[in-house]
Amino acid sequence: MELVVNAQRIEVAAEADKRGLEGPFTEVVFDVELTRTDDAERQSRHKRPRALEEA
Repeated sequence: MELVVNAQRIEVAAEADKRGLEGPFTEVVFDVELTRTDDAERQSRHKRPRALEEA
């Protein structure tokens, strides 16, 4: 399966400010459906860097 999305470059300062960003950014929309599993190991959140979160 391949995940390809349209990306929209936003360079309007007011739009960046609304999102707590300091400059131009790219907006993408992921329209995915997650499937629940009974496997507890697969239900946990994996450690990886995430946008706008403290490391």
